Amino acid sequence: MIKVGTVRQLGQEEQLYALPEEVRREVQTLVQVLDDLYGADRDIDRADGGYVLIALSKADVGLINDSCVILDEGLEETVDLIKTKGGDYLNILYLRNNEFGINVVMPLDIAPAELKRATQ
Repeated sequence: MIKVGTVRQLGQEEQLYALPEEVRREVQTLVQVLDDLYGADRDIDRADGGYVLIALSKADVGLINDSCVILDEGLEETVDLIKTKGGDYLNILYLRNNEFGINVVMPLDIAPAELKRATQ
């Protein structure tokens, strides 16, 4: 699993280069907005803003469910499909409060069934 909350952190995550370009662009946009609105030097876990989690495997989905948000509980704000040549991804937004959100990005094929249905 990859966790990023700032553009600076994004540049330090070598695993991101294995992801499709469309996914990297989406994550870049998300963290850039967070930096612009809440500051690039914020504590991504405690300050306003939030972060992006990228699940790379079913084990990562389990970790996310256990640690921060239950993915298939129906509490997501939005579910967006990211089309790529190598397979589709989901970008799911969960709001923890008015000023803190968690975006979860994952390949469609490892997503819980409830989230897959949200894109149809």
